[in-house]
Amino acid sequence: MGGSGPDIGALLLESAWISARVAAIVALVAAFAAVVVVHARAHRGGGGGPPRARPGGSGVRFAAMAAALAGAATATALTPGQAAAWLPAPVQAAAAAMAALACLSGAMIAIWAAVTLGANFAVNATVRGDERAALVTGGPFALVRHPLYAALALLAAGAALAWGSLLGFAVVLVAYPPTARWRAALEEEALAAAWPAEWPAYAARTPRFVPRI
Repeated sequence: MGGSGPDIGALLLESAWISARVAAIVALVAAFAAVVVVHARAHRGGGGGPPRARPGGSGVRFAAMAAALAGAATATALTPGQAAAWLPAPVQAAAAAMAALACLSGAMIAIWAAVTLGANFAVNATVRGDERAALVTGGPFALVRHPLYAALALLAAGAALAWGSLLGFAVVLVAYPPTARWRAALEEEALAAAWPAEWPAYAARTPRFVPRI
């Protein structure tokens, strides 16, 4: 008999990459929607008086983070499929699974953190000045001080890997952490100014981005 059957291994590997990309899209949409909804609710009707703390330079540091993520997205768009071209099949399967896990975990952490912040959510690092202001230390904030930034790292790295871009993955690892640390330092200045009694103890027991094992 002539001919040959389909390459089952290749089909399974392609399915793994497709599943990783679907997971990345779902995770990114869900996380973005949750952040937008929580932010809108937090700032409905204004902040209720002058803020407790409003550090300068917030926009510049936010822009630096956005630029790092945009650079990773651009690198990913320009170099998709590198993993499929360069890596052996078993490594590809592991990479696709890791990409899906990173994206879904990042989305869950981002949603959890945004909902936990609630009325205290702010993009501009401002600490609100009304009765709803609180130093949030529960939920994911009991594990790390900046779970949203950790979630963004997982989402960005997972999405780059889901599209098989080793360059995009590398850009996330190299460019994003310094900008996240720079932005986090500013937020911590504001929180320390707003809660001088509570912040030092919380910061001492809670790591910045990676939970203690």
